[in-house]
Amino acid sequence: MEEALFPDSKASALTRRLRALRGVLFDKDGTLFDFHASWRPVMERAARIAAGGQPDLAAALLRAGGYDSSSKTFQADSIIAAGHTGQLAEIWHSLGAVMDRDTLQRRLDTLFSEEGPRDAVPVTDLPCLFTRLAERGLALGIATNDGQEAAQATVRRFGLEEMLCFVAGYDSGHGSKPEPGMALAFCQATGLSPHQVAMIGDNDHDMTSARVANLGLCIGVLSGTGDRSTLQDKADVVLEDIAGLLNLLETAHV
Repeated sequence: MEEALFPDSKASALTRRLRALRGVLFDKDGTLFDFHASWRPVMERAARIAAGGQPDLAAALLRAGGYDSSSKTFQADSIIAAGHTGQLAEIWHSLGAVMDRDTLQRRLDTLFSEEGPRDAVPVTDLPCLFTRLAERGLALGIATNDGQEAAQATVRRFGLEEMLCFVAGYDSGHGSKPEPGMALAFCQATGLSPHQVAMIGDNDHDMTSARVANLGLCIGVLSGTGDRSTLQDKADVVLEDIAGLLNLLETAHV
């Protein structure tokens, strides 16, 4: 994004913060991966399991989670889009899921770790992007409200292990977003100060987590469930997707 798109004062402040960056913490789904394409088939299977194969109940569970069957998309900041498995299991159990909450959470976590990586659709060539970012001296990490096992399985599937120094899920012991724990754990793991780190995500949970952790930059992307109206109040800049990060850094001569 060109500085000319900003008022001079905002462009100058953005440039200073970009030049201070030494680490980038990515949300996973909706940021590294197209949320709707990746999660629609997995969530449909999850709802069928929770509903014991009852079509009407499965449809009701998906609606409650934030799925719009008419557009085949997930609503911004809904439980499916931004929450974690425990929260989803709690809601689905309250609506009549055929198993108790804890069993359902375990079944969902297993499903997501086994089938989520298989169905994940990257928004760009992730190894290429991560290599170019690492060549700029940036430490890279992932903070997701998906489970740790699912996150690690996805990292392995796309060959990103050597490029990441931090991967955390909602069950990694740092709390879940919008809490700041994962962001602060990334700072601790890399030895970076919060002002040297940018969080990149597609929903309000990501932006709030970054703000509460006092990270240097909040970058929103439009490859997930959020849009400009849901991101612009908390994001310092909004990109179409993470591929635009390189241009943003080049603009600031990072």
